[in-house]
Amino acid sequence: MKESPDCTVASDSPHPSDPVQKNPFPPSHPGHRAWRDASREAESELLLARKTLQDFFALATETIQSRSEGMAQSVREGQAPSLASINAGNGLLARGQRSFKQMKLEFLIATFNIWANRGLSSIGDDETLHNYELWLEDYSKIMLKEAKPIATSDQIDLTEFNFQLSRRVVHYSLIARQTLEALEIPARATRAVNLRRHGFDAAMDRHTVIVEIVERHAPNWRTDSRAYCKDSIVESICTDLDTAEIAIIDNWRLGKTRSLDGSRLKNWCDALDIGSKKLVTDQIRTSLNAVRKMEVNQQETGSLQR
Repeated sequence: MKESPDCTVASDSPHPSDPVQKNPFPPSHPGHRAWRDASREAESELLLARKTLQDFFALATETIQSRSEGMAQSVREGQAPSLASINAGNGLLARGQRSFKQMKLEFLIATFNIWANRGLSSIGDDETLHNYELWLEDYSKIMLKEAKPIATSDQIDLTEFNFQLSRRVVHYSLIARQTLEALEIPARATRAVNLRRHGFDAAMDRHTVIVEIVERHAPNWRTDSRAYCKDSIVESICTDLDTAEIAIIDNWRLGKTRSLDGSRLKNWCDALDIGSKKLVTDQIRTSLNAVRKMEVNQQETGSLQR
């Protein structure tokens, strides 16, 4: 299994069953502590999962022993157990063994979940995301390999087990991508948020961030001028603009826009709910046009320089 910056234990004494034993982050890196804390939490969850398995085994063993003792008592009292009773006891033992092995398979799935969830704590950029997804694939193969000896003796079909593993690989891959996306939204907005500059540069910073968010939902806006105007897309864009803390224009905030009839807006979602979709899309179009004009100017400048 590939050890990568996204999949390594930050604990000084990693758990023996931890699939990645080494912390890739130096102590001075913020990821070091994040991984260590996530590893400790994962180890606690693993202990609980193991206790559940042991409790099940103890209960199954107690049930079988109790029935065996009952049969032994009957023999001591001179009452030979019937063939049906013997068969029932054997059947109970077989079912108990098979159920325990099914539980062991479920424990492997739980173990995969625990360490995969821990791995999310170190997602920070495209490289760590890529390495994490490779690790998920590798670790799922290891889990399947560990499951085969458990299933072979009782001819347990691993189709469902393999399906569950595949689902979890996709599940955690999606969560990792969402995690990275959430980290990138504030970064993209940094140029516009908390800036205290005024004039053209500050305005273009704001336009650029707005366009980056629009492109996330309507990447074809340059060729389809209405691509971002669908209701669901406009709603998503407004939500992301508010998440990135992109301020609305002063006229909206002060209620000076004629169509608002004096209503004062707080954010982009307000503009969509209280104002109208046209109010929002017109403002978005202003940013799109500004960025498009900037791109044309850059291309023309480049041509002249050549």
